[in-house]
Amino acid sequence: MRLSIKGNTLLLLGILLFALPFLIHSQITLCDGVRGPNLYTNFNNGTFGSGTNQNGTSLGVSTSYNYTGISCSSPNDGYYSIANSTDCTGSGGSIFNAWYIIGDHTGATNLILGNPPPAPGSNAGYMMVINADYMPNVVITDSIRNLCPNVVYEFNAWVRKLIVPINYIQPNITFMINGVDYYSTGDITDTTWKNVGFKFTTPLNQTAINVAIRNNAPGGNGNDWVLDDISINTCNPKILIGADSIITVCEGDAVTLQDTIISPTGTPFSFYKWQKSTDGGITWIDETGVLKEVKTPANYIAVFTTFIAKLSMNNYIYRLISSTDSTVLIQNNICSFSAHKITKLIVNPLPIIYVPADTICSGSSTTLTAIGATSYIWSPAIGLSATTGNTVTANPTTTTTYTVCGSFSSGCSACTNVIVTVNPTPVIVVPNANICLGLSVALTATGAGNYIWSPANGLSATTGATVNANPITTTTYTIIGTNSQGCSSSSTVVVTVDPPCKPTVSVTGIIICNGGCGTITSTVTGGLPPYA
Repeated sequence: MRLSIKGNTLLLLGILLFALPFLIHSQITLCDGVRGPNLYTNFNNGTFGSGTNQNGTSLGVSTSYNYTGISCSSPNDGYYSIANSTDCTGSGGSIFNAWYIIGDHTGATNLILGNPPPAPGSNAGYMMVINADYMPNVVITDSIRNLCPNVVYEFNAWVRKLIVPINYIQPNITFMINGVDYYSTGDITDTTWKNVGFKFTTPLNQTAINVAIRNNAPGGNGNDWVLDDISINTCNPKILIGADSIITVCEGDAVTLQDTIISPTGTPFSFYKWQKSTDGGITWIDETGVLKEVKTPANYIAVFTTFIAKLSMNNYIYRLISSTDSTVLIQNNICSFSAHKITKLIVNPLPIIYVPADTICSGSSTTLTAIGATSYIWSPAIGLSATTGNTVTANPTTTTTYTVCGSFSSGCSACTNVIVTVNPTPVIVVPNANICLGLSVALTATGAGNYIWSPANGLSATTGATVNANPITTTTYTIIGTNSQGCSSSSTVVVTVDPPCKPTVSVTGIIICNGGCGTITSTVTGGLPPYA
């Protein structure tokens, strides 16, 4: 606001102001890894809440400033307000006729411009409105507990100056941790919201800090500003998923998970372990069983021991958690940090290929049909009608083992073997024969176990290895022989019928005495009986 000072008071103020040390402006340094969730729970998680009334309530923490509501002439120097708008009339009134008319910052679509002033009576977010005191001093002090020791954090906030004239005093703010200056904004000349903050590391064995915001510039003409969206976040390591966030494998495949851990500047996250969840992330189970320590470098690859994928592992999810301290990993407490992405494992089943074996006789073929997959490849090609498809015809010349590999659309495949046994066919041998008309001949077949003779004309039988044949004309007989493996072959035999044969008589002589008698025996061969 404007300050009216007369006489020696102005000189005294000037001496006091220039006697104060001014802090050097530091470059803003925020997390270069992954921010954890906001751990600052005071003031409605640093947003100062919301409401339908333009003015909220006082903060209720230690501050050297007094609380007052927004009006066209307040807050004055050394006062603060909690308000959802700097419109002092509800229709575009500017406080002191010199302040910007704005709304808060929380949830703004445009982070630089922030929210416009809300309509009177509407629910809108609050912000802290500060009219700096005449002398530089601490505006607000707060304690933050339940932090993790030896961890990098980020303090972050959004500020904006309110005074319109550029020749007035500009806001200049310092943020302190445990009484130590960590970051100074320098003069804030931006006419929009400005993101300010810094990183700090908690000491070993310390889990609480005191945070203070100090106004470095004097009050008077200018140095009016707003504060909103305070947050304190862990600077988590950046964990890069080494493979796709969804890994699809086949049952029985070897799976290796690996992530790259990139530690934020200042503190290496040297300890890690892998965990898995079988219930979609509700509960987590330590999978590696041991902690790994990598002292250097700060960035390293954390590899999960290779394992064999089973169908029972389908839809398991895995994550990597790391910490600066091995103890917190063992305790699984909030001071260990997990990857912001998880790896989901999809295990597809292998096909179960089935092809029945078959036995054929030499020279025959069989149809082989595979089931259990959607596509098939057969090998070797010898004796096959095709090498693809679920059904092929096989006519190998010798017993052969074929391999058929079947695949699903997922790319998962499996193979099985099928044996086609080739049994030999018998070689039937029956000598040809010649007979005279009216006579018969014994025909004997060899080479098989069972025989069938045809035609039946002139045969004593149609089965058996030996039959008698007495055809009346030259006849060709067909013999089908079957061996013990059930294989058959045929052969023919010709029985040639000659004309009737002339008989030959042979007489055996005898000796008798004169007047005696005896019997003379004769033998007739050939010809046709009866004989006379």
